[in-house]
Amino acid sequence: MPGQAAVARWDIVPRRPIGMRKDGPHLLLEGLTRRLATGDRVPLTLTFARNGAKEVELWVEPAPYAG
Repeated sequence: MPGQAAVARWDIVPRRPIGMRKDGPHLLLEGLTRRLATGDRVPLTLTFARNGAKEVELWVEPAPYAG
């Protein structure tokens, strides 16, 4: 819902990527001004319950199952 943060619980391990998919773990990004393309890198702030905010970089890569 716009204006409300969704809550997800994932095991996040330092320096280990998490593959995002429509049918699995995913993020809903709202307010984008253009469509993201393979190769784009986007700054993202994740907020953790116990450790506060962490700045990360989202990399847009082709889906491994895309033909």
